[in-house]
Amino acid sequence: MVLTYFLFQLIFQATVRCLTCTEIADDPKVVARYRQFFNQAERLSPAVVLFPWFPSPSMVMRSWATKQMYDIIVRAMKVRKQSGIPQNDALQMLLDSGEEHFTIVGVSVLLIHLPHYSRCIASL
Repeated sequence: MVLTYFLFQLIFQATVRCLTCTEIADDPKVVARYRQFFNQAERLSPAVVLFPWFPSPSMVMRSWATKQMYDIIVRAMKVRKQSGIPQNDALQMLLDSGEEHFTIVGVSVLLIHLPHYSRCIASL
């Protein structure tokens, strides 16, 4: 169980480093908060599955966690723009291509969730 937890942390850290930016990946506290929000956003209750339109407490918590992940990425984008120091990461590539911040956040969040979704689909 300890090895599984360690491997999950390692894979999550590598995913964050590859798909977001150095401002997030270099701060272990931010990565831990992001992982906590990620786990919250991934929890599904039967009510969410059966009644996706109903604002259940689980759905509200999922929406809140997604908003918190959005805020972490937007804060990192603002820090990068204010510092003006270019880095060699996914965020810099998206900023250099002139993408809007909604697109950048969408790409970052979607790509971090992608390994989880592929694991869920493979288990079916």
